[in-house]
Amino acid sequence: MMEQSKLYDLSKNQVAPILCDYVYWVLKCAEVRGIHTLYFLARDGYVLREIAEIICKEKEIKIECKYLYCSRASLRMPSYHIIDKEEVYDLLFAGGYHVTLKSIFDRAKIPKSEWKIILQESGYPASIDLDRERSYLEIQNDRHNFEKSNRFSQIVIQNSKYAYPDTIAYFRQEGLFGQNIVGIVDSGWTGSMQRSLRQLLESAGFQGKITGFYFGMYVEPKDSKDGEYLCWYFSKKKNKLNKILFCNNLFECFLSAPHGMTLAYQRCGLKSDPVLAPPLSEKEINLVKTQILGILDGAKRNIHSLDVSCKRSEVILRKLMAFPDQTTSQIY
Repeated sequence: MMEQSKLYDLSKNQVAPILCDYVYWVLKCAEVRGIHTLYFLARDGYVLREIAEIICKEKEIKIECKYLYCSRASLRMPSYHIIDKEEVYDLLFAGGYHVTLKSIFDRAKIPKSEWKIILQESGYPASIDLDRERSYLEIQNDRHNFEKSNRFSQIVIQNSKYAYPDTIAYFRQEGLFGQNIVGIVDSGWTGSMQRSLRQLLESAGFQGKITGFYFGMYVEPKDSKDGEYLCWYFSKKKNKLNKILFCNNLFECFLSAPHGMTLAYQRCGLKSDPVLAPPLSEKEINLVKTQILGILDGAKRNIHSLDVSCKRSEVILRKLMAFPDQTTSQIY
């Protein structure tokens, strides 16, 4: 109980002002651009959308705030058959936390019954350890080896084509094709989800554009065709000190949602629903709910002191992330 009480206080007093100012900036920028609907991307957008609803009601801002179930995995899989092979392999063999041969098979949704054949075609010995963490250079070598396997490529394309119709149906159901400008809101970092979303919508006849609102971006957008990328706290070229003294892993903890990751989409009668990963543990859910309660109570308290600049957030975040006290470190 003491742990939850401290988490609530931190969320209310320190996290809430940061998220409120960011969301207020998003809403004001959207107003200027004539965007009437904003899609807050799962899962980081869960509490951001809740904050947006509070601000819109209090400030009488006429913007509809919707929650879009998605993830890198749920957007990439249906896109693999509509993008070039080079980009497909860039995504499947991207670096990350604890990348193994098994995790690469999981990314591509390759059935376990096919692993042996693909490994043989790729030139691996039968004794290869599928669970050993791969270095960056090994991942690049794995990519070269897997490109030799026709079976691997065939299954990836089959899986992509299978996932595509239900994905597009979900987007239609959520109204994305009815927008001239699709405004999306997320934490940020690389902007790859906006690119995948653009590729999917465009392939199904969408002729509008996408504008993304992000807390921060570590890289420049890949292609101008993917739309507009707007950053608040830092970007590749702006506010470098903010970027240096920032921990995106901790920030994603602030934005925790009480549901699992979006894995795919499925039709249920006339409706399209997201397929979610198994629920969190009861302890995790309770902590997430405590944090969200603190943030939303803090949002209501901060409703009359909103600021589109990030000056207040700089003071809080630099100390919180780069120079935390012992209590803060223990809680997170």
